[in-house]
Amino acid sequence: MLSELQTTSQKMQMLLNEISAEAEAFGVAAGLKCPAGCGHCCDNPNIEASVLEMLPMATALIESRESEAVLKQLAQKVAESSNICIAFRAQNGKQGRCARYEHRPSICRLFGYSARRNRMGQREMVACRIHKESSAPTVHLAQELLNDSRTEAPLYGAWATKLCELDPHLGYRLMPLNQALEIALEKVTMAKAYGDVEGILQENGEALH
Repeated sequence: MLSELQTTSQKMQMLLNEISAEAEAFGVAAGLKCPAGCGHCCDNPNIEASVLEMLPMATALIESRESEAVLKQLAQKVAESSNICIAFRAQNGKQGRCARYEHRPSICRLFGYSARRNRMGQREMVACRIHKESSAPTVHLAQELLNDSRTEAPLYGAWATKLCELDPHLGYRLMPLNQALEIALEKVTMAKAYGDVEGILQENGEALH
């Protein structure tokens, strides 16, 4: 029996997959593509997400029985005063890869492949520095596409609102990725433990009060 939190986690994963589909479609239309092995965005200590967005990653870690090891790694990050995402595997400086790519939060899916509304209500490209420096014509084309109202592209604000609506209590506050993951792990672990006990009691015809 799935707990309410596990159901929320599944719904969040579906929404994150929708974001990826939109971002990838826009990227293809504009010709945007991250350099192979680029980790500049990942190697940033200021990336934030909500606990809500980290539920799918936490759930996957618990199901694969990696949660205890990851919690120890998170504690080590705190001891080192490092906010670099625990999922980032650095290789040769700014090169690297994401070890939890399937369950990464929205910021990792949207940045460089999405738009935001400016003060005039117009869509403007959210481009990463690497794209601007190495593919300026492509970034320009992406902005030209955004100027055409017929072009579909993911919007930061719209997706932030949609994700938060799934569970405002867990989705309203942004925090460093590692902190959000740690809290998500704690919540999913508790929900699973509660569900396991409830299931056993139900099998025995008892109730959990």
